[in-house]
Amino acid sequence: ALLLGAAWLAGLVSLALAARLPAGPGKRTWPHKELWTVSLQSWLQAALGGLLAAGLLSVVAGSGQGDAALGAASLGLHVYQLFAVLAGYGAPLLFDRLARQAAPSLGGRRLPPAATAVLGALVLLALGAAGLAAAGQAPAWALPLGLMLPAGVAAVAARVHGTVLLARSDYLELSRQAAWRLGLALASAWLALHLLPAPAAVALALLLTEGATWWRAAQRADR
Repeated sequence: ALLLGAAWLAGLVSLALAARLPAGPGKRTWPHKELWTVSLQSWLQAALGGLLAAGLLSVVAGSGQGDAALGAASLGLHVYQLFAVLAGYGAPLLFDRLARQAAPSLGGRRLPPAATAVLGALVLLALGAAGLAAAGQAPAWALPLGLMLPAGVAAVAARVHGTVLLARSDYLELSRQAAWRLGLALASAWLALHLLPAPAAVALALLLTEGATWWRAAQRADR
């Protein structure tokens, strides 16, 4: 209730400050087109992205694996969030460069060779961790970490291509990606929880989801 009240208060203050801005030439009107194509789409993407972690933890909580599994899955999400922070730092710099182009693109390169090599190595690490965990020769955290690392790299790659779409003002496509990304992650986690411990199930769901998002964003950005 306190967080919700603070959010409403911040919104009202922002609205009051915006109303005090000096009027430009001519009659002031609401920018209906921009509110629909930019502001609403940006809000929707942020809301769906914010629901991802909460949704995954809710699925884990409802799986019956217990509080310890819920806590372990929450810790695993912190590894994933590290990559999200990296993408958040890099996206504005990339957007600044792309926005100066007449036709924003990555020049036909889906991912730098070094990043591709790192992703390949992490996928091999995930497969190795899965094999060792299945044979009982690795600690319990090996499989979740092995899956979460390539998931994080795929998330960064997806955000890179998403920045291309943002520079092209393809807001509707980004909203679609955010929506089915949330749905795919929750569905994958629910299915994986029937076979795997919660940390590994969440990591696998994120790996599948971010991989699919990367593929979709790359296909769209190459058009």
